[in-house]
Amino acid sequence: MTSTKINPENFIKWTLRRTDSLESIVFLFASKVNANNARYLPLFEATEYIRVVIFNGLPIRYTDLVSFRVFNFLKWLFRKKINRYKIIHFFNPQNNYSNLIQVLHVDDPSYDSNEVIKLNNWENKLVKKRFTPLIVCTNKYTSNWLRSNTKYSEVLIIEQGFHNLEISGENSEKDFICCYSAPYINYGKDKNSLHTSYGAQVLIEEIIPELYSRDRTIQLHIIGRVGKCAKKALRNYNNIKYFGLISPEKNIQVLMDCSIGLYPRKYDNKRSVLKIFTYMGAGLPVVTFDLIDTEIIKKENLGYSVKCSKEFVDKIIDLKSSPETLKHFKKNINSVRENYDWKILAKKMETLIWKASIR
Repeated sequence: MTSTKINPENFIKWTLRRTDSLESIVFLFASKVNANNARYLPLFEATEYIRVVIFNGLPIRYTDLVSFRVFNFLKWLFRKKINRYKIIHFFNPQNNYSNLIQVLHVDDPSYDSNEVIKLNNWENKLVKKRFTPLIVCTNKYTSNWLRSNTKYSEVLIIEQGFHNLEISGENSEKDFICCYSAPYINYGKDKNSLHTSYGAQVLIEEIIPELYSRDRTIQLHIIGRVGKCAKKALRNYNNIKYFGLISPEKNIQVLMDCSIGLYPRKYDNKRSVLKIFTYMGAGLPVVTFDLIDTEIIKKENLGYSVKCSKEFVDKIIDLKSSPETLKHFKKNINSVRENYDWKILAKKMETLIWKASIR
């Protein structure tokens, strides 16, 4: 491995590139109107040995699907150029490449039989051609599932991470501020109100009303695009401040002015939740429900994992009235947070893949 510091390269610029000193490549779509995948962009931007090629969407609403189709067509058009790289990273096992080492990233598995079939078909196709399949996931649960349902792939764990900005140590606000951050916050008749990541039923129906009835001085900062029904349901709460959909960098800066992070979801996706790690990056203790999704909170003692909504609110109020407990959780966060810096994770990923490639 020869160190070469690189920055993401525009797709058009890449098409004009005649030679490349790097053996690995990844293509990323960057939306201009919707939330980007906040894992892959920063993870790959932090790499040194992977050619990161960016295709930007249009700054016009509802154009992402068309832009993404154009992006896929262009990749097909330049497939011979792509296949010259020894290693390719991608996110869908149905993609057809001829690179010697193919790295599939599985961030949000469905854990169903259809996904197993796709994975097995992808593996079998590669092995027949004597290519090497590798899979990158984010946690032990997913890793164990992948290992039990695949035959040929080596499975690597690269945890979720965050932008590691310097923490001042104290919030700039004197008030106790809870924060909830998600790309979209939907409720009721909002389009994605039942989505396991974008729906906010528990937050809006259970947590906020109970918290407001017990302590109206506790503020809530909501980061993300709030649906019409969600905003209507929250209109009578004067302790809420809205920030809208913002960049990952701006997101963590807003979080650092808060006291604690909230993860009010009862549905367990059985994966690592990027939101939890983003809270950690901002140095925030977390109140959450006890799930596989949130096991790092309990494992590292970074906040409270609870069983019900009443206990959820109880713990928020406990943290407000107990600065020493808050400091204790913050100390624990600071002791582990450096392991989840995107730069650290990117280096770990490159090292593991390089070792696998020389076997």
